[in-house]
Amino acid sequence: MPDPYRVLGLPRNATEDDVRQAFQALAKKLHPDSSGTSGSAAQFQEVKEAYDILRDKDARQHFDARRNLREGLYEDPAEAERLRERAAEFKRRYQTSGE
Repeated sequence: MPDPYRVLGLPRNATEDDVRQAFQALAKKLHPDSSGTSGSAAQFQEVKEAYDILRDKDARQHFDARRNLREGLYEDPAEAERLRERAAEFKRRYQTSGE
């Protein structure tokens, strides 16, 4: 899934109103029934999926937390380190040796 902020053309600190307005503008432009351009259905679907993530508070927090951890931007360094340690332990425990 592409970054929903990029899909909607929004900054990371966009408000709920910003998300709604960006979606409405893009939906009007890309909706397959009104645009008539090839590929608009796929683009519209991508915009809809991005909107679904950013409009749902829990889904947005989950996306932001995963992105922050992946990009090293986690706000709580201790929590980020615990998550990295758990991931490393999981990898050691379940990694196949290839033998």
